[in-house]
Amino acid sequence: MLASDKLVRDYKKTGSQYGRLLHMVDVPLFAESSATRMLQLADFVAHAVFRRYQWKDSRAFDEIVDRFHAEDGVIHGLVHITRDFRSCHCPACLSRRLSRPAQDQGTARPEMKQGFDLVDPSSR
Repeated sequence: MLASDKLVRDYKKTGSQYGRLLHMVDVPLFAESSATRMLQLADFVAHAVFRRYQWKDSRAFDEIVDRFHAEDGVIHGLVHITRDFRSCHCPACLSRRLSRPAQDQGTARPEMKQGFDLVDPSSR
């Protein structure tokens, strides 16, 4: 049994903080987004996030940003990978920066990508 199969089986049994998952599609599903409302929703969210970060157009994104999973003020359902999250003012970076104690903000390990600074390997 593959480790991923075990993870899926265990997840189906124990669930998450939102409850148990009774039905999970464990293979990729390729379909037209018009075939199901959930694919339409996924397309809308992906497009809104893309426009926010690629084109700096946040009109659609602003309507959904408060729907991303957040805990203690940190948005976990949205991640922005950037070279300098300390100067980024997007909701994902800002929520992480504001959640850290002030003394920790300047001392994060440079190799940490979850934080979300990216380090250029040639600069080490």
